[in-house]
Amino acid sequence: MLWTSFAVESADFSSEERLVKSELLAKYNAYFRLNVTFAQVLESLKIIADEYGANVAFDVLIDSTLPPAIDTHLMGHFVGDILYDQQGMDGLSYCTDAIGYACAHSIVINALLDKGPVVFDEINDICAQVPGGNAYGLCFHGFGHGVLAFTEYRLPEAIEACGQVGTEAYGYEEALECVGGVIMEMRGGIHNPIVWEKNGTQYLDEDNPLHMCQADYMPDTYRGYCYLYITPFIFDTLTERDIPSFEDFAPAMNYCSNAPLEFQEECFGGFAKEYLGFILGRDIRLVETMNTNQLTALWNACQSAPTLEAAAYCAKYAVYNLYRSGNHPYEISANFCSVITEPQSTRACFEKLQERVFRQNEDAVYRSNFCTTLSKDYNATCQPD
Repeated sequence: MLWTSFAVESADFSSEERLVKSELLAKYNAYFRLNVTFAQVLESLKIIADEYGANVAFDVLIDSTLPPAIDTHLMGHFVGDILYDQQGMDGLSYCTDAIGYACAHSIVINALLDKGPVVFDEINDICAQVPGGNAYGLCFHGFGHGVLAFTEYRLPEAIEACGQVGTEAYGYEEALECVGGVIMEMRGGIHNPIVWEKNGTQYLDEDNPLHMCQADYMPDTYRGYCYLYITPFIFDTLTERDIPSFEDFAPAMNYCSNAPLEFQEECFGGFAKEYLGFILGRDIRLVETMNTNQLTALWNACQSAPTLEAAAYCAKYAVYNLYRSGNHPYEISANFCSVITEPQSTRACFEKLQERVFRQNEDAVYRSNFCTTLSKDYNATCQPD
């Protein structure tokens, strides 16, 4: 039984605003069906944002039918920039997980670049305002992008700055997520490519894409998260294509064999998020529409790993991206686990799914129903506690 519903929780709009949004969707969906470019979609959203507000443009982005291969997360960053210009920090109330909290990322990035170091004292309270499961942690991922831009792409300084935001109450998760955002921003310098070219490229090694994670300036505490986000740099050594071919997968994953054993799980696991993006044509809104063929393609990609253990790491981390801290129904992840053909990876996948579900929901009845579903529909072992 495949879960196929596609429902996104939108911001709370009035009846008049809903009518406007409906009319805008009809108008722009007709335009988008002409197979327009990324730049043309972006210009359309800017027109909507200027006339009706960036919150309306963001909602249209969430619900519209876009041409293939449109990176909706990146598109959400651009709309989030406009939302910050219009509403400042109050725009966070519109930022959902619909496209990976791209909106919240933009707002916290802009706040840092706008207000400067004072934001380091405010960011924990700011991120606490973002709605949704694990929104707090992912807010700091976006903050990391801004930290690197703020330090003018001086990577060691950015990593050190991320350490300022970690708190004991959250197991210093904030600092880890911040470093993850820093590493992602190092790929091309999304927010200021000119300064990145001047200052950031010195930290890259064309012959060794794992260099940043192995460098002395990377504290051991953060190395795992670095390896988790290093995947795009690996693909960059093999191809200039935005979406690599299947033939690139095995050579790319082989690089992780060069990582220290204690970090190979994160290195191999990091490929799962990239494979998911490739399969969905960079449109992460479509996770809840994934069918058996797409889920099988995700598992086949993980099987490009050099060992069964490495493939199991990839399968485990796929659950993180399919379940999204409870923002997507657990049936999607369970459907993925059920198409896996290798017993070690199947077991690892279902165990990781139970771990994630139980971490996000403490309700005993919910956990019991979850385990009943796994046992009845997926023939999987689950132990409610």
